[in-house]
Amino acid sequence: MTNFKTYEYIWLDGYKPEPFMRSKVKATEEKNPPDWSFDGSSTKQAEGGSSDCLLIPVQTYSNPNGHDLVLTQVQSADHTTHPSNFRASAAEIVTDEWWFGFEQEFGAQTNEYNRFFPFKKQKNIGGKEGDYITDVLTDKATDLIVNQKKLGEQGEKKPFLIFMSYYVMHMPIIAHEKDIAHFEAKEKTKHWKHPSYAAMLKILRHRFKAILAK
Repeated sequence: MTNFKTYEYIWLDGYKPEPFMRSKVKATEEKNPPDWSFDGSSTKQAEGGSSDCLLIPVQTYSNPNGHDLVLTQVQSADHTTHPSNFRASAAEIVTDEWWFGFEQEFGAQTNEYNRFFPFKKQKNIGGKEGDYITDVLTDKATDLIVNQKKLGEQGEKKPFLIFMSYYVMHMPIIAHEKDIAHFEAKEKTKHWKHPSYAAMLKILRHRFKAILAK
């Protein structure tokens, strides 16, 4: 019986101002994913009268749960770099000094929000009774930074990027009562009349400093 292997080819199309990610699956007997053609007129990468484009495999990732994933770049039918292929230009200047990474995210998965534990239906955050969501997310971030430093001290020096996107400054406006009371005691002015919002800014500033301190 012939052993076919399946690959999911992934590329960026020609839509503007931002391209969309495209993919299609190929079954082949070859051990490595071969070059593959596609109809560029359906992805705004060619005209209908001459629509052949080529997918050139760049990197393959094994996937035990399905098709192996193949990151590709697009070429025209004559094997010249396609105008939508910005990877080719980037490859000319990228060196080992460039760092690329993946984002680890702790986020909400529903439209119901709260700032204090149990955060209603928000998942993957953790925390305990009385915890404020900004504090919980900051603690997770600082733990990641500390662990990364330990790995570096053990000789496992790998690129590391952390991206923090806080919930505070978005509705609902909820903060610690003691912080709200602090700003309620201040004299109100034309531009100073939202103690709860000010309290959220204070929390954000304090916790952001905690990350920088690591």
